[in-house]
Amino acid sequence: MKKFIPWLPLVGMFLLLFVIESVKPRPIDWKPSYSLSDEIPFGSSALFALSSDLFRSGKINISRTPLYNYLSDGMTDANTSYFIFNESFEPDPLDIRELLVFVENGGDMLIAASGFGESFMDSLKIKSKMNFRVDSASVVLKSLEEVDKNNFYSFRAANFYTIFDSLKRDSLQVLGSDVKNSPVFIRIDIGDGHLFLHSIPQIFTNYNLLHENNSDYIADVLSHLPDRNLIWDEYYKIGHLQISQSPISYILNQPALSWAYFLGITGILFFIFIEGRRRQRIIPIIEPLKNESLNFTRTIARLHFQQANHGETAAKIILLLNDFIQNSLKINIRQERESLIHQLLLKTSISEDELKALFEKTDHISAKEYSAESLKKLNKAVEEFYKKCKGSLE
Repeated sequence: MKKFIPWLPLVGMFLLLFVIESVKPRPIDWKPSYSLSDEIPFGSSALFALSSDLFRSGKINISRTPLYNYLSDGMTDANTSYFIFNESFEPDPLDIRELLVFVENGGDMLIAASGFGESFMDSLKIKSKMNFRVDSASVVLKSLEEVDKNNFYSFRAANFYTIFDSLKRDSLQVLGSDVKNSPVFIRIDIGDGHLFLHSIPQIFTNYNLLHENNSDYIADVLSHLPDRNLIWDEYYKIGHLQISQSPISYILNQPALSWAYFLGITGILFFIFIEGRRRQRIIPIIEPLKNESLNFTRTIARLHFQQANHGETAAKIILLLNDFIQNSLKINIRQERESLIHQLLLKTSISEDELKALFEKTDHISAKEYSAESLKKLNKAVEEFYKKCKGSLE
C-alpha cells in the first residue's frame, strides 16, 4: 500500500478536475450540423420529433446514403416525399439524374440550403445570386399565407443565402420571400412531381423552431409536401460528413466520449507507471554444478591406495609426466637422456642436478616391490617439476 501513497495527490487532482468539469456550465455549441441526433441550437432533433405529427399518414424513413444509391435501387415508391436541408447542396451528376427522375415520376422533394451547386442549378435552368447581410444576425421572412402577408418571422441564420431568379423559367412559382421581396422559397414543376427549394436551411433547426412563433412558418413550408411517406436525409448533413471524415474529432466533440477517452488514456498511463513496472523478486540461489570429474579422480585414487599397487601408480605418474613434456613443453621424450635434459634446461628454470635427480627416480619403477615412501618422493619431485615449469611457461 505504501508504494501507492506518492500517487494519491495525482489521483486527487484528476478527481477534482473531473468534478469541476462535470458541474461547470457547458458553453453553447453554435456550430451548424442540421443532424436529427444533435440537440445543439443548429441541430434538428426537435423538428424530427415533431415530424410524425406533420406526416401522420405516412412513414418517416432516414436516408444515410447519396441520392443515387437510395433512389436507384428501385425500392423507393414514387408516391413519396424527400426532405434535404444543409448548409450547402452540391450533388454530383449521378445524384442530379436520379433526383430529376424521382420528381418526374411523381415524387415531391424539398431541398433547403444557403448555397446550391452550379451544375445543379444549371440542370434546373434557374439563375440565382448570393445575398450577403452585414447589418443583422437574423433574416426576416414574410408569411406564406396570403391572408397573413403582413406577418413577419425572424430567423437566426447565416450572413448569406441564395436569391432565386423567378423570371428564367415558366414552371417556377415563388412561394416565399424576405422583407425585400427577394424569392427565397420556390416551387418547380417537373413531370408529375414538384421540386421545392428554400435558401435558408437554418429555419428548420432547434433554435429557430423554438423561437417565438416561428413554428407556424416552418409548418407552412413543410405543408407543401403531401401527407405521405417521407424520406428524411442525413447523408448530406455537415455533421454526418464530419463524423465520417474524422472519428476522433467526433469523440472529442462529445463531452461524455471525450471524458471516457482521456480517462482511458490516463488509466493506461497509471498502469504503465505503477503495475507495468518490473516487480522485485528474490533471486533464486543457483547451486554450482558439482565437479564430477574431480570426484571420479578421487575415487580412482582411493582404489589405487586401497590396493597398495605403488608400482602401477608410479608408472601412471611417469606416463603423465612424459605427456606433459611431449605436449606442453614440445620436447621429444624419445631422445637421449643427456639431450633431453639439455632441452629442459633451455625451456625451464630447473637446475641440471634437479632434473637428473628426477629422472633417477623414474628409472627404478620397474621393480616389483615399490615402496610407499618411494612413491611419495616421486610424486613430490614431479609436483615440484610441474610448479617450476608452469612458472617458466607463464
